[in-house]
Amino acid sequence: MQKKNIPYILLLISILFATFLWDKILIISNESLTYGVYKENNYHPINEILRFIFYISVPLTIFFISYNIINKKNCYHVKELFFYKKIVWGNSRNKLNYYILILLLLLITLEFISIDFVQLHKKVDHFHDGVYLSASNNFFFKKGLWSSSFVEYGLINFDSIFIWSIFNIKTIGSAKLLKYIYLLLNKGILILIFYNISRLFFLNNNLQTIFFLITSLFSITLVDYVKFDTSEFPLRIFILLLFNFLFLKMLINNRKQFILPFILGLMTALSMLWTLDMGIFINFLLIFILIFFVIRKDLNKIKSISFGVIIGWISLSYFLGYNEIFYLFQTAYLMLTNVDQASGIIYPTPFLSGETRFTKALLIYILSGVLLIIFCLKKDFEVSNSVKIFLISFYISSILVFKQALTRSDGPHIITSSGISYLIIVSLILFFIFHYLEKNNFSLNFFKKLTKKVSIAIIACTCIFFYSLFVFEINFKNVFLFNKKIGAYIKQENEKFLDKEIIKLVDFYRDISKNETCIQTTTNLSTLPFLVNKPSCTRYFSNWYIVTKGHQEKFINELKNKKPRIILYWSKLDPYNFDDEKRIPLIINYLDDNYKTYIKTEDWHFLKRK
Repeated sequence: MQKKNIPYILLLISILFATFLWDKILIISNESLTYGVYKENNYHPINEILRFIFYISVPLTIFFISYNIINKKNCYHVKELFFYKKIVWGNSRNKLNYYILILLLLLITLEFISIDFVQLHKKVDHFHDGVYLSASNNFFFKKGLWSSSFVEYGLINFDSIFIWSIFNIKTIGSAKLLKYIYLLLNKGILILIFYNISRLFFLNNNLQTIFFLITSLFSITLVDYVKFDTSEFPLRIFILLLFNFLFLKMLINNRKQFILPFILGLMTALSMLWTLDMGIFINFLLIFILIFFVIRKDLNKIKSISFGVIIGWISLSYFLGYNEIFYLFQTAYLMLTNVDQASGIIYPTPFLSGETRFTKALLIYILSGVLLIIFCLKKDFEVSNSVKIFLISFYISSILVFKQALTRSDGPHIITSSGISYLIIVSLILFFIFHYLEKNNFSLNFFKKLTKKVSIAIIACTCIFFYSLFVFEINFKNVFLFNKKIGAYIKQENEKFLDKEIIKLVDFYRDISKNETCIQTTTNLSTLPFLVNKPSCTRYFSNWYIVTKGHQEKFINELKNKKPRIILYWSKLDPYNFDDEKRIPLIINYLDDNYKTYIKTEDWHFLKRK
């Protein structure tokens, strides 16, 4: 057995060892009053985090140590990675890459404006879409954000306010259009990230171009307008991609800087506004970044980032005001302490459960970690430390994002958490292949022969042409009709997104509440306040978020205060019909004591205050 294979053998053994111990990591104490899968199984949510950290860290730690020992003479010391400001510049004068960048940005824009949005998504998701529709609707009536609506994320749930105000029309189409724009921005940022990485990976212009072309084209396929928010890069990850892009730009710019570190600091507050989860991830990342600059003794960047953090939070407090800040942090606290209990699904045991998708997701993180260790340590790779630090940050980002899949362990959440890992694997494998070819002079000889017959520019343009033809599917007829089609989409009647049963329910609710100033439901039909065009009586328009004891008590207090005359108690149209007597027992008891049946059919059950 060759000595160099030992780290890989130990890696496989450690994975088997971690698999065996997966179910052994078990904290069974669960005193939470929140009903859910975890409560039913007496399962503590911290198990998921502990199991994931153990499963990833043990194999990677063993591989890191063994690889370092076996290849000691050919490995950088960790100090060299973090302490030394080693700059190895690639060729920044690759004009072809710049032209490809412009072409790709143009193509994703053409793809976007050629989409027939009317045909893309004909139905509304009455839970997920309803959250941002009704939250924004509440703002127009109550003039408050978190003080008027309890939402899981942040401003991304209130962004319809912005586009409705611009177009002066309050429709589902206009609200969803803004979500598609976020996906377009995701594609643009991914292209920009790989444009900058390609400049640092290779000195050879041809390798730069091919690497940039492959990685950028691959990355934008992971943003899917049809999958919408279940693609590998969902819309809310935009702020995290932007943060990583700015960090990359800051790393590769060796001059004294103020603006980029300052903006990075500002984003600690802005990201918390965008979505709670991404805000926490970005703040966590920034702590690592500050530690890195402390190690490097880069006081200028530390000062600029810290100044940005201070200005960001002061500005946030000033513009939102005390009341909104209070409700924002109250919401954040309740979500952080209870969301896992409320919506958690136990992550299947890798290999042994037979759930290959979940096993593959864990192995992808190990694979990307292994490739990153080799890339960062091996002395054969003359690459700037800046790009190494960025990829480490990018890898940490991928781990943080996977927290969503650990909590809500189902197919869609696995997919939406895996995008960054895929990009790290593809980019590093390509780097290793191209480095091997370059080391053996294959690329030099190949491109010399190739460019005698045809230029690399023509090859690149041909690849982009066929890619755009079969993947982008740009409809140039729709491009010329863009204004007309967008106008039709944003002005499309809301009923076009609804089925007959929902229309019937909305019409009935609108009729019985015509003398009411607000409506209230204990279902998960969170679109109802928006569709009826009235505010919700309480901050809660979905029972998904009111399963904790604290939430239920707050909801009951608001019911006592607002005293809604009619409440939609149940509907078969509810996308999540749970056992409410177990999930929200305090609310059920309150409704039994204070409300009686108003009308009950096979489709819905309305209550009336006694």
